Amino acid sequence: MGWRRTVQRTCEADDPAILCVDVDPDRPLRVTVGGEAVIPGECVQAPARGGSIKVTVRDGESGREASRRVRARAGRVQTITVREPLKIRLVERERCDRAPFR
Repeated sequence: MGWRRTVQRTCEADDPAILCVDVDPDRPLRVTVGGEAVIPGECVQAPARGGSIKVTVRDGESGREASRRVRARAGRVQTITVREPLKIRLVERERCDRAPFR
């Protein structure tokens, strides 16, 4: 099983990586993260620990396309943004909460 959409935006230190997508300014883009199509504001979760993930963006008006590999690490929620002209940037990395002591 590969990357999948999720509404989860919090995690614990040993959870799989979560990668969220934002677009600035809002415009008709098709974003694919690890083979999963997402819309701005959605997130995807890694199948296991994380790793290098391909992000592809296609402009719905011009048809132009851009790709970039992003390192998604386990135990983190990361946010990428797509700025003009189709520049994919990693803008935020948030560590997940540490698991409580047992």
